[in-house]
Amino acid sequence: MKLDEFQVIRCQQLGRGEFDELLKEEASKGVARATEGGQAKKISFNIDSASAQDVLISVYSTRSGETPLYHGKYSNTVEVLPSSDLFRDGGMDNFYFKFFDQKNARVCSQMQDGGAAYWEQGKNIRIEFLPQKDIDPDIGRPIGHRAHLE
Repeated sequence: MKLDEFQVIRCQQLGRGEFDELLKEEASKGVARATEGGQAKKISFNIDSASAQDVLISVYSTRSGETPLYHGKYSNTVEVLPSSDLFRDGGMDNFYFKFFDQKNARVCSQMQDGGAAYWEQGKNIRIEFLPQKDIDPDIGRPIGHRAHLE
């Protein structure tokens, strides 16, 4: 599916100057990386990459703070170097995504309440953005994406 086809991803149109300033601020945050002994993990997405050619993505973990795990050109698969702390507590976490549509000066985001198991040694993460919100049977709250460990 294309980025615009997911009801769970909310977009806001900005003026070009405001968009450029926000993008500059986002890039200045850097990227959170393991300091030692980290193992690279791949995060894959179900958004059609052809529809997101001019899009940058930031992937945040609520457990890793204000610095994104990844910030760069959207691709169906990105690589992160998570801290070993993220694998504790059953790998429970919650991801938050920001999409920066450079061509149209739009910022889109998707986040949800509640957490899920995102981290497991030896496994990568596949994020399945849902076309519309669904209720997670385990937590009883609305979700906009599912995390699959593969």
